[in-house]
Amino acid sequence: MKIIKTFFAITIVLTISLTALYLFMDREALTLNKQTRASLPGEFIELDKGVVHYEIKGENRKPNVILVHGFSASSFVWEPTFGALADSGFSVLRFDLYGRGLSDRPDSDYAMTLYVEQLKALMDGLDVDEPVNIVGLAMGGAVVTHFTNRYPELVNKLILIDPLVVAPNKPEAEPLKKPLLGEYLSKVVLVTKLRKGLEGLVYDANLYPEWDAKFDEQTHYEGYAKAMLASVRYLMGKDFTAEYRKLGELGKPVQLFWGKNDKMIPIEDSKLITDVVPDVEFHAIEKAGHVPNYEQPQEVNQKMIQFLKG
Repeated sequence: MKIIKTFFAITIVLTISLTALYLFMDREALTLNKQTRASLPGEFIELDKGVVHYEIKGENRKPNVILVHGFSASSFVWEPTFGALADSGFSVLRFDLYGRGLSDRPDSDYAMTLYVEQLKALMDGLDVDEPVNIVGLAMGGAVVTHFTNRYPELVNKLILIDPLVVAPNKPEAEPLKKPLLGEYLSKVVLVTKLRKGLEGLVYDANLYPEWDAKFDEQTHYEGYAKAMLASVRYLMGKDFTAEYRKLGELGKPVQLFWGKNDKMIPIEDSKLITDVVPDVEFHAIEKAGHVPNYEQPQEVNQKMIQFLKG
């Protein structure tokens, strides 16, 4: 009888402790709606799957360059690129993918189709009726590749920056697949790891003291952890090599950047692209990790502008 009482006591204490930890780590105290967005920067447009946050810079309101960010950060990662391209005469659009930044977090499996159709609906909503140049970073590289393969008539040139080709399937991530356990760990472990992940993201984390505050903003809005969890579950072990091969067959001009010190997607993966995309213009960037556009903007912007104007 004493053993049973002890067991129940331990169970109650453990349950209370885990619940308290979950509530403590849950950062999502805010909701994205018409009222909260009224005081937020940028512009918003209602699409079929939800409201999307975007910004356009340049003389023309119809963009000819579109920037697509990666897995966990929002469109702030394009800050150095956004201004440089606009100053060079381009009309540039950056936006937050669903689940990130200030865009809605729809109930979805967060597969590539969601982002591809988000980009198409956004272009339609902004009356973009001419082929554009699109730039994709990391997971965004896979997004713009899928988009180009589906809507080749809408794309002029393509720029890939450390693009995702094969997503890892790490054993330590297996618990995230489990119902309920995954939802718990997304709040307690996953979001915390993403928030504190700058060290493994860039070549020198000391150079970007502003990163944490810019990244953190999105984590305070309801649905971020849910979207990250769904994204992890979808991506684990996915191989997009066939999509890049299909892209190569389209014969479109493609430029490829890779940070030589990328710990997230190693530069060795660049061969997976160069092997299947003929005549790709490849640049390996020194002293850069996973976001060379953010780390070495002067070099990347110069090469990007030359490519787009060439």
